[in-house]
Amino acid sequence: MVRGHHDQQLAMAVAAPIPVIDLCYLFKEDGAATDEASKLRSALESWGLFHLSNHGIEATMMDDMMSASREFFWRPLEDKQRYNNLIGGEQFQFEGYGNNRVRSPYQILDWSDRIYLKVEPEDERHITLWSTHPENFRDVLHEFTKKCGRVKDDVLRAMAKLLELDNDDYFVDQLVDQLLPPVSKARACIWSQASL
Repeated sequence: MVRGHHDQQLAMAVAAPIPVIDLCYLFKEDGAATDEASKLRSALESWGLFHLSNHGIEATMMDDMMSASREFFWRPLEDKQRYNNLIGGEQFQFEGYGNNRVRSPYQILDWSDRIYLKVEPEDERHITLWSTHPENFRDVLHEFTKKCGRVKDDVLRAMAKLLELDNDDYFVDQLVDQLLPPVSKARACIWSQASL
């Protein structure tokens, strides 16, 4: 059987494992950083995604987040409904506990439980939708979010370096601009000037 070039590339891509990028190596001051940056570039160009190792989020933190999430979903339905994504039982909002929005009577329904919580920017969190059971849910989610944010920023900085941008924080700044409304940006600017 003769395969076309595209089919061969697809077969190789399917057979190849998802690339693993070691975050620690990306920021070393030796040849390891160059090698890891090449791997990152290749992963982004060929797969569009990658598995990240040595990111600095402790296994205990990830276990705590999984445990708190499981404990929430094991709660009785009445408890979970306190964080409902239906305002007044009718008006859908993305944040909160519940199901996906039903847009049409012909829509195939997905009956899986889900909780969607906005975590960034912090001042836009609807904390009333953050469960108080288990008791550590809010604290664990807050800490996990902060650590994931640092990892996100590190990966974005590595991508800016790959593109040889003048500002390593270019993508971090772009994301902040997208997340923060004008009032929050002004507050952030005032805060950063005050801290100088």
